[in-house]
Amino acid sequence: MQVMAIDLETTVRDGKRASPYVDEILAIAVNTGTDVHLTQDLEWLERVLEDSDIVKVFHNGAFDLQFLMHHMFDVSVVNVWDTMIVERMLTAGTNLSCDLGSVVDRRCGVRLSKDIRKSFMQHSGELSLQQRQYALNDVRHLLQVHAGQKEQVSARGMDDIVRIENELVPIIAEMELCGIGFDPAAWDEILAEEEARLPELEAEAQRQLSASFEFDIFAGQFVGTVNLNSHTQLLSAFRAKGYELTSTSEDDLRHLGGPAVEAVLAYRECAGFLKWDYPKYVNPVTQRIHPDFVQTGADTGRFSCKNPNLQNVPKEARFRRMFVARSEHQLITADYAQQELRVLAELSGDRNLLEACRQSDVHLANARLIFDDDTIGKDDPRRNTAKNTGFALAYGAGLKTFAASAGLSMSDAKSAYEQIKKLYPEALTWGRDAWVRLRQVGYTSTIGGRRRYFPGVADAPGKYTTVARNSPVQGTSADMVKLAMVLIHDRIREFNARLVLCVHDEIVVEAAVGQAKEVACVVEQAMKDAGAYFVKAIPVPAKAVIADTWTK
Repeated sequence: MQVMAIDLETTVRDGKRASPYVDEILAIAVNTGTDVHLTQDLEWLERVLEDSDIVKVFHNGAFDLQFLMHHMFDVSVVNVWDTMIVERMLTAGTNLSCDLGSVVDRRCGVRLSKDIRKSFMQHSGELSLQQRQYALNDVRHLLQVHAGQKEQVSARGMDDIVRIENELVPIIAEMELCGIGFDPAAWDEILAEEEARLPELEAEAQRQLSASFEFDIFAGQFVGTVNLNSHTQLLSAFRAKGYELTSTSEDDLRHLGGPAVEAVLAYRECAGFLKWDYPKYVNPVTQRIHPDFVQTGADTGRFSCKNPNLQNVPKEARFRRMFVARSEHQLITADYAQQELRVLAELSGDRNLLEACRQSDVHLANARLIFDDDTIGKDDPRRNTAKNTGFALAYGAGLKTFAASAGLSMSDAKSAYEQIKKLYPEALTWGRDAWVRLRQVGYTSTIGGRRRYFPGVADAPGKYTTVARNSPVQGTSADMVKLAMVLIHDRIREFNARLVLCVHDEIVVEAAVGQAKEVACVVEQAMKDAGAYFVKAIPVPAKAVIADTWTK
């Protein structure tokens, strides 16, 4: 199969972030394997991009492809290999840089000079000889990088998961190009509401952390407070409450739950929201927001999002009403039901957890098992206790953390804690085995073969007891969402519909009003099929809702 490398140079008129709607393509460099040159033959390039027998090698391909899609033609790009994405997968957890210069240096022993990169930003007219040479150098070594990566991917058994990531590259380009509608009037209303709420949320977080939050007139400041933006102070405060934590990241806290965690997350959510000036990201040409999606933004394989970070938008409808469908369209928001618990059940093979996951409401089934009471209903607070503690135990939490996350006293928590240990012994055994394996091989692995490396595990193995469990779960969940996006993209081609967002386990599609119901069914089925690809023992349900705004 022929392999060809392609790279673009563009202007960056605002000096910060290139936009296909504002900036221009200055050069298209191509390495055919026998020749490295600049091309202006767009008809030839279109045929190449659509040819499934040619591997197209890019570095950060989503950037290049959205420019090509916007400026030149409506092309269906297939068979892409993104050396930046693949390098991140091969080095996940190592903190190695994956920019083009670093990758070429590491794999080819060649230093690429980036001295004149800024000369393209405001450029117009013909390129200088030096600029042309710079553009050619960016593709000169990509085929060698591709060959080395391909061999390494196969040796590690990662072919399947790398295929999914590469198929996703042109889809991300389309998503970023499409963007999502934004209602500035709704933003103004919400901003005023949140500014008024922040002091109340801070006071509640301080109260839950047992801080006095009283003003000392002699000291001229609040005393007994915790700096909610300080990892060190927050960690100490949580430990004093009984939480056995090594991190106060959002992911780690959400898996624990409890009043103190919920209060801190509510404060963080509000404070973070006030920092995002969403209107400044509205594109003047499209009047839509076009965020940057980073496919492998987290070492687990999860997406991250920036410019702006829409993953931080709270789930409540009053916030999400800012994001709207275009005229005569609707937004279809679909997500998985208890996705991570179902992944854990598949990984561990725990019979009781598998049986609970066969129920329509996993948390309700767990609550009835934990408290030995079949009368527990959906609104019973014990269901919430089961929800908050399920992940904590699965990820190796001790009794203190269990009690804190459930909001129970130590004596009240002990019986439930022992009951869960008896109910899910195979899940707990799997967690211990995962930690042992991490210490032996130095990495975790998802069901699909994605790896995350931990270079420091030999020096401090106790530090990684939790991450040994949650990385395979979170990583497999991310893999599932990504495959679902590939399937959805392929299946909605016949409709007036397109993918616009991916946030955690949610996928958002914009569809014409008359087709929205049918598209929603297609989306749900694609997500279920992606779930079944990774989780064989039990179904992974998905549910879609249709609205004029982004909703839940």
